[in-house]
Amino acid sequence: GTPYLSYNPEIWNPLFLYRLPADITLGAVRDCGTEGLGRAEIGKKMGMDTSTKAGNRRVSSYILTVCNEHPDHVGQFQKMEGKVRCIKYFWKAESQPEQFRKLFEDFERLSGVPCPFKLGQVVKFPNCNLSTLRMSDVTLRRLNDILELIANKRVVVTFHKISRYISEKEASNGYDFTIDKKSLVKCLKALEGVHLIRIFDTLVVAESVENKVQIVCHSGICSADDPEVLRAVQATIDEYHAEGRVFPHGQLRFSIKKRAELELEKNSSSVDPLTEINSDYGNGLTLHLRYNLLRLQSSMELVELIRASLPEEPSTGRANSESSAEYGYQTKAIRCFVLHEIAFSMVHGHKDGVKPTSFDLFPPGENFYSLPVRSVDELTVFVDEESPLRFLPPLPSFNDTARGWFMLQDLLISLPLSALVLIAHISRKVDKDLMLSYLTDPIKRHIPVGCLPNAIRIPIMKDQKLVRQVEHVLLTLCALGLMAIAPNPDPKCFSTARASVFYVSKK
Repeated sequence: GTPYLSYNPEIWNPLFLYRLPADITLGAVRDCGTEGLGRAEIGKKMGMDTSTKAGNRRVSSYILTVCNEHPDHVGQFQKMEGKVRCIKYFWKAESQPEQFRKLFEDFERLSGVPCPFKLGQVVKFPNCNLSTLRMSDVTLRRLNDILELIANKRVVVTFHKISRYISEKEASNGYDFTIDKKSLVKCLKALEGVHLIRIFDTLVVAESVENKVQIVCHSGICSADDPEVLRAVQATIDEYHAEGRVFPHGQLRFSIKKRAELELEKNSSSVDPLTEINSDYGNGLTLHLRYNLLRLQSSMELVELIRASLPEEPSTGRANSESSAEYGYQTKAIRCFVLHEIAFSMVHGHKDGVKPTSFDLFPPGENFYSLPVRSVDELTVFVDEESPLRFLPPLPSFNDTARGWFMLQDLLISLPLSALVLIAHISRKVDKDLMLSYLTDPIKRHIPVGCLPNAIRIPIMKDQKLVRQVEHVLLTLCALGLMAIAPNPDPKCFSTARASVFYVSKK
């Protein structure tokens, strides 16, 4: 085939007509600076198609000529692009050091110390599963951008925000490429290696889900438990929620069209600010207030930073089977029967005025971490028999709706342990011996989840997969016509399954 590229007005240049190919090659390398250009990019500059044999040979000969004629100005290095090793040609900084002096001055101004890196230096990262980082003018400019961002904010939660910041700055400067995640990690590791920043790997509990998050901090911050870090994490989560995104990856909770519709309905939204929620619900709750109390409870549990002290367990390709255990998990028909029986008994199985209610035992809006642990002797017996209904408290009806409506969060925390193990897989974070000590006891196994020790209660209440399993059974009952589900008043605020409200009929 022809060694030339097809005519493209965006690529074609009048220089092709009167400049020597070697001059175009030299100009392309010089314009690129220390970042380096590959053979394909250089060929495109002169209208050559390097994917053909003839075009590739011509471009290679021009590059070889330039390298031989200008050894003090043009250099080359090898670089991995994916799984392909390629040769890059770059303009040596030593030939024109004044072009890069400003980058070093900016680095010293932002960091307070002279730049410890040199252009062309190769930085290695042993035991980090990262390739080497070559210091070019683009790399140095990215290091300056990171230092500038850290100097302004001191704490940046998630690498994604740094990547977006660098990409926006480079796009404004006319740079055609976007920084990838591994390049960003190498830049951050290089700065951490010279003690200019700190990187912490932490677990952030948001919406009852643990997320591993990387936090980049100023060198003056020594711990992930620093109050400044906690405030930054809280502010970042609030920012994501305000934008309708899921923390920490930033995915939209709903489509842009739906988001625009919600913005139009914002003034008539039924959700009150958290600061205006009244915790006095002794005279009963409205469904509207119950939603807001759930938001209050979620905000209290939203941020819990835990230092990642244990190494990650190697993956064996059986994540689903190893992350949870079965203690009597039943078929779908039995799961539906058990959960319908429990929900019906909670809502319709007690006479009016029976105390204590579910709201008395597990006050809405309170952190379930702080709920008291109750033994068998401290619990009220509602049904004097060895059944899951023995300690099952009544669920008061909402003041503004008919009896029959309940929130999944209220059902989950009141579920007897003996019923829960029949309808859901239990997280392996729960100690097996402790779990069996309750399940093998004919009375203790019927204790509600909210009254169990924290070693059992916390992993169950934090397990989002378990909540989804319970919700799936309830949705199946809805499909069978035995229940109904209420529409979500605001998917932006109530994005978890815990906020789902269902109706069970008395007939």
